[in-house]
Amino acid sequence: MTRQDIENIVAQGIANAIPAILAATQKPAEPQQIIPSKRTPKDNDSNSINGGGNHDDNNPRQVPLPKKMKAATPGCTYKEFLACKPAEFAGNERATATLRWLEKTEAVIAISKCDMDDQVMYASNLFKEGALEWWNTVLQAKGRRMAYAMNWEEFKSLVERKFCLEYEKEQMANKFLSHRMVGVDCRGYTSTFFEYARVVPTLASLRLRDLVLLTMLWN
Repeated sequence: MTRQDIENIVAQGIANAIPAILAATQKPAEPQQIIPSKRTPKDNDSNSINGGGNHDDNNPRQVPLPKKMKAATPGCTYKEFLACKPAEFAGNERATATLRWLEKTEAVIAISKCDMDDQVMYASNLFKEGALEWWNTVLQAKGRRMAYAMNWEEFKSLVERKFCLEYEKEQMANKFLSHRMVGVDCRGYTSTFFEYARVVPTLASLRLRDLVLLTMLWN
């Protein structure tokens, strides 16, 4: 079989297929009959939220909410807040313990996803003994609505002013300035450093360089 014979066979095959192709492409489209009752849930989901496609008024579908709206969830309940085991506060602790309690309570607020409007109310319910007596005077002076309307930073500042006494801050500042590492106990020095820094943060930057250098030498 020559090359010319092969070309003739191919040309003949194409010629035979052309009528079928033309018939398929030129066939008039049948009119579509819309039957709402035969729509499936899958078909409904394929429509756009803004109303693409035809809808059956007798069988309304639920429009899915955008992802951002689904993510918007209410804050935790007080029971859920307590499930994170926040510590109580009596008010007779030292300044460092007071600041540590505030830090831990703030961590519980973050973990429980406590709503901003509930943070002060939930945290103040952890007061007992002297702290509770003091908070009751705050409620009487400010009124419950105004007291619970404080944001977290305002609440922290109020607690610090009451329970982190000035004379105690001065004592801690003096200890902080004279704080030195004993022997090679770098870990103990670092722990005490940060304990002092909580109470007198303005002095922390003065000693931070020493801490960094010691940590580098220790490593």
